[in-house]
Amino acid sequence: MAGPDISIVVPARNEEKNIPELVKEITGVFSKTRFSYELILVDDNSTDSTPEICDSATRSSKPVRCVHRIPPPGFGRAIKDGLRASRGKVVVIAMGDRSDQPEDILTVAKKALSGTGVAYGSRFIRPGLIIGYPQEKMLFNRIFNSVARLLLRMPEKDITNAFKAYRREVLDAIGISSLKSTGFDLTIELPVRAHLLGFSSAEVPVRWFGRRAGIAKMNAFKVGIPYGLRLLDLLALEYTGRSWW
Repeated sequence: MAGPDISIVVPARNEEKNIPELVKEITGVFSKTRFSYELILVDDNSTDSTPEICDSATRSSKPVRCVHRIPPPGFGRAIKDGLRASRGKVVVIAMGDRSDQPEDILTVAKKALSGTGVAYGSRFIRPGLIIGYPQEKMLFNRIFNSVARLLLRMPEKDITNAFKAYRREVLDAIGISSLKSTGFDLTIELPVRAHLLGFSSAEVPVRWFGRRAGIAKMNAFKVGIPYGLRLLDLLALEYTGRSWW
């Protein structure tokens, strides 16, 4: 049985206040298109009512599926389990805090469906928009992106944004089981691995809004070291052909 045109993978840990509206918004946008789709909610060992809410969504809407992860939790682990469960020709990764807009999910998906290997959702090209982004995270974001762009010779301005669309052949070439990241550093490992393999890419302007409810999971200072180590590992892969760890 052939898979859908688009898979939307959403990692969710303790997002009980966001998942109901997220499902409503995404299915509302995609149900009006000609594309077949699936929405995969990845419950990452939540301790609130997120698991029950995800299960309820699968019963209420046919395109919605839920993956319940086993411990240990981790953003990167959740993404990888969602990618394994996906069946679409194109896979979009979107956040469970509703910071990524459903209309933009469709836009980046269309870009990948048109033939682009990786479609970057970029908040830093016009008319992209950012509202409610913490200053310390913004500083970390811009410094790290600038360093990564320089060292890896990548033109994209928003490499660390998880919000991207990947064609199926890109994910197959990378090999999900070969991805090493278990945390937020997966947001750079995936696109950089695609870049090193020579797949085409393009940036699509998107809008980002700070979370409406719940508690942010990413701390810029805590993830700084894993991001830096992952960047070094990817540099080793590019210049020596092998990873360090």
